Amino acid sequence: MAKKKPESGERHPFIAAYLKRLEVELRSVDEPEASAFIDRVRAEFEARLAGIEEPTDKQVLAISARLGQPRQLVVEAGLVEAKAANPLSCSDLLLSRGAVAAGLIALGFTFYSSLIAAIIGAVALILTIACMPRWARVKNSVVVGVMLVVAVAIILAVQLLGAAQTA
Repeated sequence: MAKKKPESGERHPFIAAYLKRLEVELRSVDEPEASAFIDRVRAEFEARLAGIEEPTDKQVLAISARLGQPRQLVVEAGLVEAKAANPLSCSDLLLSRGAVAAGLIALGFTFYSSLIAAIIGAVALILTIACMPRWARVKNSVVVGVMLVVAVAIILAVQLLGAAQTA
């Protein structure tokens, strides 16, 4: 009995993963059109791997890189529209700017009241931590907020050391 040649998705796990991601990107496309496109991409893998009994990870990754990301591939084929980048939402803006504002206020209060500065600094730190899941969109504000919280901590530490030396 002749041995059946496995499909490319069965030949290498990277190909199967690439085709699975392609299916996810094509979920809004009609089934016949999506299947035809996936078959064309599978045939592309097969053609490039022709004559190779067991392709290596490097070979499969090179083919995947030449094809491009699945999202990019279906957009270029005109099967789906490119998604617009999400603009900074109001809550992201308030969180990131709130962290900076609280850090600045805490910095100002370090010269008047260590207790108030510590409380406001803690608020700035909490706002900064709340921004972390949105890091890509609020990176600059979070960095500034962290720098201000560190500055408050240094000033408070200097005040505590100074108070301990005078006592």
